[in-house]
Amino acid sequence: MGIPKAIPQRDMEALFEAHGLTASQQTQTEAFLRKLIHEFGNEITKVRRRRTRADDRKKLKHAIERLSEAQRYLKTCGPIGQTIVRNNISHLGEMFSSSWTRQTFPKFEFPKQTYASVNPRSRTSPREERVHIEEHTLQYRRQFARSQNISLVSAALGEIHNSLEEALRRGKKRGGRNKAELRPCFIMNLADFWKQIGRDPWATGSFQFPQFCEHVLNYVGWPTTGLRATISKALASLSERS
Repeated sequence: MGIPKAIPQRDMEALFEAHGLTASQQTQTEAFLRKLIHEFGNEITKVRRRRTRADDRKKLKHAIERLSEAQRYLKTCGPIGQTIVRNNISHLGEMFSSSWTRQTFPKFEFPKQTYASVNPRSRTSPREERVHIEEHTLQYRRQFARSQNISLVSAALGEIHNSLEEALRRGKKRGGRNKAELRPCFIMNLADFWKQIGRDPWATGSFQFPQFCEHVLNYVGWPTTGLRATISKALASLSERS
């Protein structure tokens, strides 16, 4: 729903004439409509500036697409590209744990260290076993980053890609704000004002409140689809407030 347009003076006068408003009612109605249109225009502008769930989902989708694109480019790198990356990437080995690296690249094995497992409740000698000790694998992780540079970066991007995609899938809900949510409130304001100038918003017949609403919405450039149902709900809400 767009920002409501100001009603030209000529259309304002035609509206007054069509609905038989007195001079006093015309003055009040013109001031009220101009103020109402201005206020709702400001509100829609504020809503548009806010970040919505739909906006954020769209940005996450773009990020996922770019990650896939980056992976494709990396996989097509030739020897020169691999050399450039290899000479500047060994520090990335510090970012990845040995367990993640071994899980992602099962063919690569880091040297194990002897570790004495001590059970304080046992009287037997400490049991020694060969295990991976994270802080002792740093130099090997750096070497791995140099030797498997493109593969490592691509795998990391793939991990991030899959995590974001899964988060997006789990958080899938209808995003964004209802574009027509301001229209019922706008109509309720019109109905309340219609009462203030001595007119009955529940009256039926030609050129009564429903026609007034339709004319105003047409002038401001808002849709009139389903207007009768919206007016009924607005009037029901107005009755509850009265």
